[in-house]
Amino acid sequence: MLIAGDVLMDWTEAARQDPFAGVVPALSSADVAVVNSEQAIGAGGVADAKEFTFIAPPSAATTLATAGIDVVSLGNNHAKDFGPDVFGQTRQLLADAGIVSIGGGANVEEAFAPASLDVKGVKVAIFAATTILPGGFAAGRERPGVASADDDAGKDRLVAAVRAAKAFHPVVIVFLHWGIERDVCPSPEQTTLADRLVEAGATVVVGAHPHVLQPVVARPGSLVAYSLGNFVFHNRTGPAGETIVLELRFTGPTLIGFAGHPHELGTGVPLPANPDAAQRIADRLNPLGCNLA
Repeated sequence: MLIAGDVLMDWTEAARQDPFAGVVPALSSADVAVVNSEQAIGAGGVADAKEFTFIAPPSAATTLATAGIDVVSLGNNHAKDFGPDVFGQTRQLLADAGIVSIGGGANVEEAFAPASLDVKGVKVAIFAATTILPGGFAAGRERPGVASADDDAGKDRLVAAVRAAKAFHPVVIVFLHWGIERDVCPSPEQTTLADRLVEAGATVVVGAHPHVLQPVVARPGSLVAYSLGNFVFHNRTGPAGETIVLELRFTGPTLIGFAGHPHELGTGVPLPANPDAAQRIADRLNPLGCNLA
């Protein structure tokens, strides 16, 4: 499995550029590839009244599929930037491209439902949710939106969903939108929720939203990658321009290893990192830097 962080494709689609062409290993080489869509995908709508709103044209869904991406998280603070109609377009365009979307739905039940995959005979459940929640973004009983884990009830619901899925899926992955922007160490909210999810049966917990890398903590049978940083974005340098492709290796349902393939964004498109950047990235992934080991 290959997992990467925040993907924003407004300018690359306008330039007719494939932002995934230089990624190593290629996302299409994985049995399952997952990213977070830090954007609405579609046309029209009205921008939400917040500082940053992002939308990529409908062709972005095809670009994601052509890159080999199988699952896309909508559980974030940008998927509904252009209102419920465009949010519906996003989900439909991804589905039409053969991509499973998670963390968002026509109602709260759909939003909290995992992707349930059979990967070489192993049942895998992949959830997504967000603790970063603009007003009106949360899915409701009859309202489309994202899976909200911004309060205790939402966190409890996610933990319960993971526990229920584990009964039928030996591998459970949770992709969370959480943390504090530009902080290189996870917040207490992140570490507490990660521990709860692992205890409930999550094999892997990964995150995005801080726009920088945060440590990867591996324990017997589980792994937490607190933030994978930006993956495709606007022009970014420094810590915001350094990222990884997280590779998870399994034998059957057993997680046997992982690797963080270092990349730099530069103009916003990920390319394999030079040796100096690769060392900086490795240092940021080290849990000792945040007293997590």
